[in-house]
Order: sequence, then structure tokens, then C-alpha cells
Amino acid sequence: DVAQMDLGATSGCLIDHAGVLSCWGENGEGQLGRGELGRHTTPLEVYPATDAGGDWLDVALGETHTCATGVRTDGSPRVWCWGGNADLQLGVWEHATSGRPVVLPVSMPGLGQGYPYVSSRFRHTCLNGADGPVCWGWNAYNQIDQSPNQHRTPSIASVPASARVETSAWRTC
Repeated sequence: DVAQMDLGATSGCLIDHAGVLSCWGENGEGQLGRGELGRHTTPLEVYPATDAGGDWLDVALGETHTCATGVRTDGSPRVWCWGGNADLQLGVWEHATSGRPVVLPVSMPGLGQGYPYVSSRFRHTCLNGADGPVCWGWNAYNQIDQSPNQHRTPSIASVPASARVETSAWRTC
């Protein structure tokens, strides 16, 4: 019973109606979120959405990374990313890849009480934050609305707060 699904360049993930996230496909940079490398041809559950239990809400896959939103059992929303991070697409400064979900800082700008929708493609990610879309990662074509050729950690995009953003390899709309 699939509630939500996304496909990346060489892998895919789905969230079932119970809030369980499973991924499959290529896994050379840990983009399946299981703490290991290697291809999996059948969906395998990603480590729990939350460090304290809870449900996954949305998932989006880039070229070699995955980001997802979830709600902890205490009701607080969180954003996790894992996989390749050569262009800061995990939203953290460390250039290391992470095969396990890395929770993004709660103090990220614009992250209020609701951000169920996330969009990733190629090497950048955006999510709908309380103060407007928040984007990070590869920015060679100014697709995250900042100085081109700069890799960015999360920051609020210059679009209306009510806008829902979608990403492609070289654009954000």
C-alpha cells in the first residue's frame, strides 16, 4: 500500500500508509539510507524516520542523495538527508557521504511547524519551510536563488512563502 513514492537517477523510495520508508536500487554513496553500500533490487526499510520513533511523510531523491521529512513521536517535524554530499546536498558542511540519515539542524532558517513536502533532483534540494521554500546544495546555475557556483547550506529562497517548489537538475520552480 504505497502512500508516496519518488524515483531518482538510479534508485527509488516509497512510503507506505503506515509511515514506513523503504528504498531500493543503486547505493554507491549510501543513498538507500541503510548504513551500507551496494545495490538492492527489492525495497528495504530505511532506518527509522526518527531518532525517537515516528512516521516518514515525504521523500525525494537526487542523483546520489535522498532527503525525507518525518514527524517524531513527540510531534516535532524533522528533515533527514543521506547519501552523497560532494555539493552539500545533504544540507550540512561536511563533504563526507552518509549512508545513514543525517538530521538537519532544527535551527535551519524557515523550518517551523510544517514542512511535509521536499523536492530533490540532481544535487540540490528544496523544502517548503514555514517562512518559504528552503533550498541547499549545488548551485552552478543559480537554481537555489543565490550566487552561482556556490554550494550552499539551507537558506530561504526569494519566492513567496506560499509557493510550492519543484526541482529539476538545473532549475527550481
